Amino acid sequence: MEFKLKYGNNFSLVNGLQTFTITDTIKEGTIEVETIGNDSGIQITGYQFLISYNGQVLYPAPPSQNSSITFNFENFEGNWSIVARVFVQEQSGPDSTGEEIYEVPGNWKVVDSSGTGTGTGTGGGGASTIPNKLYQRFVSKIVDVDVEQGIITTKDNLSDKLNDELSPKTFDQSMNWAIKYDNFDYKKLNTLIDFGNNQKAIIVNSQTDVDSVKIAPHSVVLKTYNEVPDNIQVKQNVHIVQEMSEPIRETIRLYPFEDAELGDPILRQPTEQSIDYINNSKTGQRSQEDIYTDNNFLSSSLFNELQSGSKSVEVNVDYNEYKNFSTFGSVEKRLQNFRTKLQQYEAYSLESASFAVKATTTSSVYDSAIAKNEELKNGILNNFDHYEKYLYYQSSSAESSSFGLQFDNSWPKTNSSKPYTLADVTASAATTWYNNNITSASLYDQNNPNRLVNLIPEHIIRDSENQPFVDFLDMVGHYFDNFLIYIKAFEDTYDRREKLTEGLSKDLVWTISDAFGWKQPSGKELVELHRYIKGYQLSGSATSSTYEVYSEESEKDIEREIWGRVLSSMPYILKRKGTKESIEALVNSYGIPPTILRINEYGGPDVKEYQPTFDIRQRFTRALDFTNSQYIQTQWKETSGSLRTPDTIEFRFRAASSSNQVLVAKDQRFAVRLIDEGSTTDNKGKVEFLISSSLGTTSVTSSLFPVFNNEFWSVGITREKSAGYDFTTDRTIEYNTTESLQYNLFVKQYEAGRSKILYDSSTSMTLSGSTASTGLTSSLQNGQWTASGDVFFGSTGSFGDLGVEFTGSLQEIRYFNAPLTESAFNNHTAAPKAINGNHASASFTDLVFRLRLDDNKNLSTSSDLMNTAPDRITFSQTSSAYQSGSAVGFSANTFSNIEQEEKALTPNVGQKLSNSKVRIEQNWIPSGSGLSVDYRTEESSYDTAPIDSNKVGVFFSPTDVINRDIIESLADIDFDQEIGDPRDEQELFYRGLRKLSDSFFQKYKGTNNFWDYMRLIKYYDQAIFEQIKKVIPARTKFNFGVVVEPTILERPKEILHKGTSVELVNKTGEINISQTEATQSFRRPVLSITSSREDYTGVLSESFSREPSLYLVASSSLSASFNRLTRYRDSFVRSYSTGSITQGVKVPDVLFNEVLSPFISSSRESERFETRDIFYTSSAAVGEAGTTSLSSTIYAPFSSSALHAYSSSFKKAEYQPPSDYLSGYRRSQFEGVKNTINTTTDGELPVIVGASSPTAVISKQSGEGKKLEVIRKK
Repeated sequence: MEFKLKYGNNFSLVNGLQTFTITDTIKEGTIEVETIGNDSGIQITGYQFLISYNGQVLYPAPPSQNSSITFNFENFEGNWSIVARVFVQEQSGPDSTGEEIYEVPGNWKVVDSSGTGTGTGTGGGGASTIPNKLYQRFVSKIVDVDVEQGIITTKDNLSDKLNDELSPKTFDQSMNWAIKYDNFDYKKLNTLIDFGNNQKAIIVNSQTDVDSVKIAPHSVVLKTYNEVPDNIQVKQNVHIVQEMSEPIRETIRLYPFEDAELGDPILRQPTEQSIDYINNSKTGQRSQEDIYTDNNFLSSSLFNELQSGSKSVEVNVDYNEYKNFSTFGSVEKRLQNFRTKLQQYEAYSLESASFAVKATTTSSVYDSAIAKNEELKNGILNNFDHYEKYLYYQSSSAESSSFGLQFDNSWPKTNSSKPYTLADVTASAATTWYNNNITSASLYDQNNPNRLVNLIPEHIIRDSENQPFVDFLDMVGHYFDNFLIYIKAFEDTYDRREKLTEGLSKDLVWTISDAFGWKQPSGKELVELHRYIKGYQLSGSATSSTYEVYSEESEKDIEREIWGRVLSSMPYILKRKGTKESIEALVNSYGIPPTILRINEYGGPDVKEYQPTFDIRQRFTRALDFTNSQYIQTQWKETSGSLRTPDTIEFRFRAASSSNQVLVAKDQRFAVRLIDEGSTTDNKGKVEFLISSSLGTTSVTSSLFPVFNNEFWSVGITREKSAGYDFTTDRTIEYNTTESLQYNLFVKQYEAGRSKILYDSSTSMTLSGSTASTGLTSSLQNGQWTASGDVFFGSTGSFGDLGVEFTGSLQEIRYFNAPLTESAFNNHTAAPKAINGNHASASFTDLVFRLRLDDNKNLSTSSDLMNTAPDRITFSQTSSAYQSGSAVGFSANTFSNIEQEEKALTPNVGQKLSNSKVRIEQNWIPSGSGLSVDYRTEESSYDTAPIDSNKVGVFFSPTDVINRDIIESLADIDFDQEIGDPRDEQELFYRGLRKLSDSFFQKYKGTNNFWDYMRLIKYYDQAIFEQIKKVIPARTKFNFGVVVEPTILERPKEILHKGTSVELVNKTGEINISQTEATQSFRRPVLSITSSREDYTGVLSESFSREPSLYLVASSSLSASFNRLTRYRDSFVRSYSTGSITQGVKVPDVLFNEVLSPFISSSRESERFETRDIFYTSSAAVGEAGTTSLSSTIYAPFSSSALHAYSSSFKKAEYQPPSDYLSGYRRSQFEGVKNTINTTTDGELPVIVGASSPTAVISKQSGEGKKLEVIRKK
């Protein structure tokens, strides 16, 4: 429930203040309390108005049921204020919390324009007037209190104490009243008689006894709750005490001490069953000498830090001002004491160095002296107070590091890096520093009013014999100063700054966290002690005695800074405990980039219908800022001419001012520009794409959007045929300028607050490709796109007056060799780093040019901008195709840091990543159903959805970056379509997924080094995983640490129920020898072997038939035929085609060589068929034609030569026809199964596939209770 003041009709708002104007007809004004969102369980019991006029508090109006008040402002010109009190009673039964009062303030001004003048008087109108202030008090004793009625009765009446004209009508009109009572009230049962020896009795009542003791103050009779103990004597002294707090009782049991031998101490190893277990890391046994090392500096530093005695908490003090650490003592004398200690330290060091020289001859004499001096030196360092430690250990010059440390008034140092070396006391730098600081310290001491010495009489200070006393007072002041800085440090308990030197002390971070119930774990168990405490490490081998600085801050301080960040973020973390935001807060506290340590949630809402999934995350990147005369120049067509002209231009811009500006210009051919609407009250404008030629300009513009709102906008221009883009043909050929081409302009903006594309414009224009001799020829304009030239981003180039040069930022300039679909461009708008295209491999084949513009370099010294297209072979440094862009006019590093949300489409990989685990269900009641008291009729959209996954992954993964690249390259491709090929059932891979993987990974030319990644993450504190365990839900199944896993394109596959492996040994094919060419050459084979394979298609080049062959058939009689049969009467086989005749022998001009000469004896013989051999008397009788016509009974294969044979015989035929095979083999190899539903014996289909229950009944051994058990098969 909320309340606000509602001013009447006669009020008006002037310069942000409610104003009431008095006129001749308007004198009164009304103010009303308006209730917003009234709750039925809340009752308003009354209203009261407290009024002030010109700063004077007027007598308050009594409470009433009226929610408004009316004033007569005549003669009351000036400033008014009001506080409206609303009395509210919660009607929740016996558990009501009582009455509450809401106060609603308001202010207004009264102006008189009636001409009657101003003055003061009595306002009021209607039922309310403005009373005068009450100046008289009413005090009386309470004689009765009625708790049930809420009535207090006083001894005196109001009329007895107040004048009639000042007496209020009711007691409610008196607002400033209170009840006074004596705390010493026996009825409170906290007053006791103390008899001593821990004997007390509670006093319940008292009475003054005037009879026993006549003289005042008489005597008092006290009544106790219990009887007085018997050992109390008459006239025994007692004390009357009051119990200020409840007594505390603690029961302590004392057991007799039994001295027992404990044995050797054992440090147990960590156990994996422990809840707080991190890892099983452990170190070997090491001695104190091994831990402290042989280096004197490291060992003494560790000894002073760890074993020098009790160590107090180091509170943070700003030593730049004396008042922060010196209040009662003297800064001057503290500086003098420090200088004296340094002189002693230097004297011990010189003496030890002298002893060390002499110890080379008689070491036994001087070793003890050197050890004694080292002990004295350590004693000086260990007894430094906090200010002396600051003077000794901190740098004297201003220092700025990642921790923001700055120290400029400590003792001078001779070096600028840790460990610092102090300047000698007699050095000129030290002398100058000391004299300057002594002067300023003395002046501060004299003017310090809290210094104890300044509080004693002056004559004591002036007397030189009192100097020891004055020094003693400064010592006492110094002592209390050390106490005071710790008292002041109590205020820093809730000062949660990031710097270790400010706010809460770094020594208290763990303690404060533990007090809040949050134990901060340490991940530095295995760090060397000197590196953990001091930030130093040994250089060289493990046994080396030399050291080097590992980091400016020790590992201990780095760990405490992380703890401090977690402590500062604890309210946020605890409020969001159990959500992804709490884990992200912890990751940020540890300084780990979100791109390295990912938080992966799985599952989320899922319905039957396919819905795309998104990966939403924040990305830190950069953009290139432009001002006038700064631009990027790129080539429009690659110089080799082997690639087609780009069909898509894509980029992102952010305009810094409202004006007509040119975004992109290609010479004088086409351009993209911003058009300002012209209004000065908004930031709206349009994006225009235009193509210009000598015959005119054609353009298309976007919708009117706030393109000057200083946010990033995505722009895309695509070119395609008017009939649409054909992937199979258009991607390899250049469009003809006479074709009808369509140019599309996409302008969109993604709103991170809503995680959606908020502004969306898709417009287009068509150029028909006309070549008319008169008028505008669109063919010429189409040619402006394909013509060579340079493209200028941020500049007009050589274009005409299109506007001023661009001022703002650009990102992601890209050229594609295909027109992007709008769905792909939408994904680029929501996820600016996505490079997916129209098909799975489009990011490699179609993206020909890409400038990310997220570098961090000075473009005045390095103006080249590298083309980062995935195809690094075609677009390498040595290639002529789209090498780079050139930055012109930049004088410095103008890359700016930006943080943007990216919502990228993700592939469907089965168990999906989720960014939203909240189920917002849609509920409905089916038609024809009604509500029922017996059963549920309502249906929800997730009733049939699977149970949500409770899996969470927070881990370092080397493959995570590759997976992110896959998501950006493939978008929402469905992997289910790549793993469903039934031919893969007996394979160890998915052929579709392998093809997709090969297409993606072709841009990677090297391997990822796993160990480089491991060396990187070792620098992060692994204790973060223990912190994360505290904020995740208990039911979560989590994966922490380092995960080595395959990418989402690599899916392991096992063969279930592997079948029998069969190898087909017989090879079939066709040998066509019936038609041979009439003209033969030694490079043309006689035989042509052809085969077919149904699951493979390809093209066999014609040159295959021109390979050299070993045997050729002579061609003299090939053209002769008889009965359409080829005659081979005069044909013969030779190993050459042409050659010269030498001494009667033909010499081949080409000789063929083979490793083994082929020998073919015969073909396979038939088991059933025979053939006839014909025998002749001479060769002349073979093939001679007779004059007698052939009988119809003569077989044609014998030809006419059969008539001249003298005999014949039969032999096994050297072939076996398919009809000779067994019917089963013949059908399986050639004919196929002939069975149909009409030929089967049972009248059913020849092949029937049935599904069986995935359970099996197995028998069990006796004695196990039951004989059968049903199990479910996997």
